[in-house]
Order: sequence, then C-alpha cells, then structure tokens
Amino acid sequence: NSVTKTYDGKSYTSFTRSISGFINSDSENVVTGMTTYSGTGITATQAGSYTITPVISGLSSPNYIFTAVGGTLTISKATLTVTATDKSATYTGAAYTGSNTSAITGFVNNETSAVVSGVVTFTGNAANATNAGNYSITPVVSALTATNYNFAAKDGKLTINKATITVAAEAKEKIRDGKAFTAFTSTMQGFLNNDTDAVVSGSIAYVGSAKTATRTGIYTITPDVTGLLATNYSFAKANSSLTIRKSTSVVSGPNANWELENGAILKGDGKTNQTVLTYIATYSSPLTKAPVAAGYNVTNGKVTKVEAVGTDKKTYRVTITASASTLAPITVTSSIKSGWNGTGPASDTDSVEVFNKTTQTPRGKYGAIGTGYINASVTEIKDLVFSLPAEVDPDTVGPEDFTVNGATIANLSVAPDGKSITLDLARTISNTNSGDISVTLKANTIEDLYGNFFMQSDTLKWVYDDMPPTVALALVSGTGKLKENITVSISTSEMITNFLPTMIYATINGVEVAATTTGSRTGWNFVIRPDQVGTLVISMKTGNLGLVDRAGNAIVAAPIVVTLNTYVST
Repeated sequence: NSVTKTYDGKSYTSFTRSISGFINSDSENVVTGMTTYSGTGITATQAGSYTITPVISGLSSPNYIFTAVGGTLTISKATLTVTATDKSATYTGAAYTGSNTSAITGFVNNETSAVVSGVVTFTGNAANATNAGNYSITPVVSALTATNYNFAAKDGKLTINKATITVAAEAKEKIRDGKAFTAFTSTMQGFLNNDTDAVVSGSIAYVGSAKTATRTGIYTITPDVTGLLATNYSFAKANSSLTIRKSTSVVSGPNANWELENGAILKGDGKTNQTVLTYIATYSSPLTKAPVAAGYNVTNGKVTKVEAVGTDKKTYRVTITASASTLAPITVTSSIKSGWNGTGPASDTDSVEVFNKTTQTPRGKYGAIGTGYINASVTEIKDLVFSLPAEVDPDTVGPEDFTVNGATIANLSVAPDGKSITLDLARTISNTNSGDISVTLKANTIEDLYGNFFMQSDTLKWVYDDMPPTVALALVSGTGKLKENITVSISTSEMITNFLPTMIYATINGVEVAATTTGSRTGWNFVIRPDQVGTLVISMKTGNLGLVDRAGNAIVAAPIVVTLNTYVST
C-alpha cells in the first residue's frame, strides 16, 4: 500500500499490503505465509518519493498464484517556523533602522539551522517607523531552502516607547500679603528632533503646600502632569519651591532675612504641634565667619543646629527646638541678632505658637435625659455636650467623627469658643426592641487648632427598655391557722423605682391588720399573724398601681390578690 509521512529523519517501518482477485467468496483466509518488502522506501529517510515492492515468495494458496504490485512511500517536508524577534526602541524622532533578527524553530532529529541555506529578509511597517507605537516585523522566507523542510513566517513586533519630557516647576518668591500665590509656571525639558511644546496638548495644574500657603516660609510646588498628552512623549514632574518673605530682600550691608522654612507645619494663625522649627537665614552678603547659635535671639526655645545651605556663605538653615510644654501653648519668638557678622540691624522677629499634647481626652456630659434608662416615649435625646480640652476648628467636626449606636445624630453644633460640641440624637431602636443607645467621640478624627488629635471620649449610654414590669403576690408559707405566721412575697420582673412597702396591706373580714415587711426593691416579704377567724385578703392598695421601672414603664395590671380563710386549730 502507498503511504505518506512527514520528515522526521527516521526510516519508515509500518508497511502494509492488500490482496485482491479472490473468487467464489474466498478471502485472505485461504492464503498462508508472510509478505516482506523491498525497494528504495525500505531505508529512505529524506523527503521525496520512494518505491515499495512486496516480496510474495513466502505466500502460498491451493487455488491461487500471486503477482506483486508496487506502492509508493512519500516523505513530505516538515515545516520550520521563522519568527521575527521582537524589538524595542525609544522615540528619537528618527526613523527606526535597527537590525532585525529571527529565530527558526521546528527542527527534528537533532538538526539545526546548519541544514538551512539562504537569507531571511524583512518587511512590515516597522521599517522606517518613527512615532511611538507598535509595528509589525514580517520575515520573508522565500530565499530559504532545505532538503527536508518548508518554511512558515511569523511576525514579530517593534515597540517604539515614548520619550520622557520632564515638567519642572519654576521657583517662585513673593512678599507676604495674606493671599495665596497663583502665578505658577513650569518648563518642559527633553524634546527631541526639534520638537517643541507645540506637540503637547492639555494643561498643567499645580498642587503641593504652595497652593494654599499664605504665611512666610518655603513651600513645595508640584506640577500635576496628568492633563498632558503627546503622541511621542510621556511626562515626569520635578518639584520646586515657593518662598514667601516678610519683606523685600535687603540689597546692601550685612542685613539678613529670617524665614520659617517648614511653614507647612503651621495651622491657623501660626499655630503648630511640632516642636522643631527650621528657619532659613539669608544674608545680603557672604559672612566672614559661619554663624553659631549665639547669633540668634530665641525665647521659649533654643537653637540646636546651624548649617550652611549651598556654598555662597549667605544662606544658613537654623533649627530651633521649642521648650517642652504639654500643659499650655507657648510662643516661640526668634530673629537674627543685630550686628551679627557686621553692623546690620536685627531681622524681623517671627513668632510661632506651639502646643504639643498627645493625651487630650474629651469629656461627655448627659443632657436632659441622664438617668441611663429610657422608654418608648423618648424619641430624642437632646443637649449632649462633649467638652474639649483645647480649641477645635469647627469646620473639621462632623457626624462621621462619632460612633453612634441605636440612634442617629439629628443636630450637631460647635460652641463659638471651639471648646465644646453639642449633639441631639434621634432614637432608631424600634418600640418592639430593647438594647443600648450610645454615642462616643472617636479617637484621632478631629484635632485642635495646633494639629493635636483628641483621644476617644467618654461613652454616653442609655438602656432602652419598652417592656412594662410585672408584679406578683404569692403565698410563701402558712395555712391560716390562728396565731401562726403567714408569709406572702411580692416580686417584680425588674427594679421598681417608686415602690413602698406601705402600698401592700392585709385585711381580715375587711378590717386592716398589721404586717411586718422585709426585702428590697426587687422583692419583699410580708408576715401576718391572724388573730380572728374570717377571710384574709392581701393586695395592693387602690391608687398605688402606678409603679414604674427605671425606664418609666408602668405596670399594666394589678398583682394577683392572695385570699386565705383563717381558722382555729382543732
């Protein structure tokens, strides 16, 4: 039988044959012996066509003779895949001219590219690509030959990455006027191939501490480049600084300018909880000797470090540590001394109010309902006050600063002096439930005007109870026998706040008799010693059924009356 295989470097061995020409319904069952094979196909391994000849001398049959008919072994070429190697480059403005390469896969029988002749060339839109993007690299395999292989091409990819433009904020200075600076600018660096900012669309915004700064100091300017677009460029940002000065820079003599460098630590009105202040001392001419701590006036603090900034001998960073105090704010004042390193006057004095306290705990106070127990008639709990140990910025306080259970905050207000917060709560627990209502000022959510966070406050808590109490009378001991004690108990389902023992009384034949009482608010015993025959009735006096529990819930029915017939022992 003819057979086809794909080149694998090995000879074929699974030859077969078929026998035809049988008559009278005979089949191969009437044939004995084996068929062997000869011809060029027996040892062939290379791609091509080869003869297969059946050797029939070993076959026999009583009624048949045999004739051999040859077949063909066809060995087809295997396929090699030529894959263009992926390449990458960064945009330069010039056409891509890099060398292309490829890899050949699919060899069999441990063969290598040594069996291939010819050269791979390349086409595709990667050739001469200029702009950032992805491009195809297509290998051309028509010039390749191999005895046992065909060739298939697989594209690769050229990626031209965007170049980077650095957007650098420009340093700015202004004289303090109480207004935020707005005239920020920046430059773009890194254009290639004579490109300019004309290839960029979008706008630059500015963020950083300089955005809202109004006090003297040095603040960060950060360009926000997320709004910029360009075909061949991505964008990086470089910060700069805004310096706000008290007055214009001096131009003659050894005068000096004194600026708070870490001005971003300041809160409203020059307040801070940071105890380390850094200033930049800028002299109008180089100093003949480096300044030391003695060159600066400081109250409520001390100079802990002086270091040069740059090499011009005109700029120095001065670190001042405030005097330790957690009891009350202190004001640190500082300036450059007059005559330091020359005859110039003292610099302006700067003042910073420092208050650093990390254990400030607000105190909660109950409003009009402070018993700790409420019933269904109470839908609002008003005038709760949280007293604060230091002044707070009212704009930083909101309902989210409180943990509330069983209610919602209906109203919230901050006192004009900033030292207390008043709340009204609206109950959310339904009239069919019982549970707790509570409110707590969270830790580390609001801060005073110096930047100190408050700790967690007291928790104001009420037990919500809408279940009426029950009262029960029961005979404990005694049968009614004259001159023997009869003990009756009164028990309640919970504490009754307005119960008095005198509310229970006993009569025999309608005449009140004395009773001895013992017990407490949740249970009482009454001992009666009958002295006459008749009907003993123990009950609660009419008009005293308004008993209430701690939440103000009243009993809904009178207790059971205990009735006993007294008798004389026989």
